[in-house]
Amino acid sequence: MSSPLALCEGANDGVVTVAPVLRRVGDFGAFLDEAFDEAFSYAARRKAESIGRPVGSSQWLEDIEAKTGIALRPR
Repeated sequence: MSSPLALCEGANDGVVTVAPVLRRVGDFGAFLDEAFDEAFSYAARRKAESIGRPVGSSQWLEDIEAKTGIALRPR
């Protein structure tokens, strides 16, 4: 089974655990049908790539900083 199929069916398939994704997007089939604004969606990633910083939530960045001892958030 592929990841998109597992997500559309709402069933784990031994590789994909669907609950975390479905909590974020709800109906995965409807999510796939939504209009996609690539410029908006990738703006943060492109900015991060240009300055060499990872993209993630504040909590995630804080956790990674604590684990690695490397400052990742802009100061």
